[in-house]
Amino acid sequence: MPSAAPRTTSTRDRILAVAAEVIDRYGYEKASLNMVADAVGITRPAIYYHFKSKEDLVWEFFLDGMSSLEVNVRQSLAASDDPHEQIRLILSAHAQRLVEFQSISAIVLGEGRNLTPKRRREVASRSSAYMEEVADVIRRGAAPGSSAADNASRLAYAVIGCLNGSLNWRTRSSKQRRDQSGDADMTFWVVEWALRAITQEQQD
Repeated sequence: MPSAAPRTTSTRDRILAVAAEVIDRYGYEKASLNMVADAVGITRPAIYYHFKSKEDLVWEFFLDGMSSLEVNVRQSLAASDDPHEQIRLILSAHAQRLVEFQSISAIVLGEGRNLTPKRRREVASRSSAYMEEVADVIRRGAAPGSSAADNASRLAYAVIGCLNGSLNWRTRSSKQRRDQSGDADMTFWVVEWALRAITQEQQD
């Protein structure tokens, strides 16, 4: 069972931190609010004060993840006028979140089916908007008429999919999952590979 979060954080934050570990480890169906309450060191009614259901709790991970990626895009676009630098910043920020928040990222990538239809539609809409922003940067940085320019949307889905897939691959093995150094190496290798693939045609 995951250890309780430090009591210097708020009760709500402690619940979220421990719930991420519990749900990631046992899966949405097997994880329970009782398990989370026991790990946090509070009663189940105390959890209901902050979250009405397990789905509401998990929804917080989705909201946080989507907001973080959207902020990263805005910051990356503001940090540079060079599309190549912008895509490097966007992909690096995406990879960094996967590495730093492995449990939450695994939940967001794997537990969407447990959300209500309305929430799934919001996830799909915001995810599509994020992908199109990535595609737009790829399009602006590619040589006119190149394969990258003509297939920017597909390339965006492929690159982000590879990044997310690096998390899915390592979370299948508890040994791999706890190798933080190996996780970072694997994920950021995907970033470097993607950057070479995106810019190769223009450099040639």
